[in-house]
Amino acid sequence: MLPAFFWAAQASSFAFPGAKGLEAEFPKSVPKVGPIQLNKALVSTPMLAF
Repeated sequence: MLPAFFWAAQASSFAFPGAKGLEAEFPKSVPKVGPIQLNKALVSTPMLAF
């Protein structure tokens, strides 16, 4: 249950107005696979599903 709290906090951080992900501040540090950036929004959704 504790890991679910972490991923829920990561996913809900995008709900706040003006909040941007890591790629807005450090675009070179976020890895890409083709045209898709692997940011926390992409990762937290499947982790919450598990």
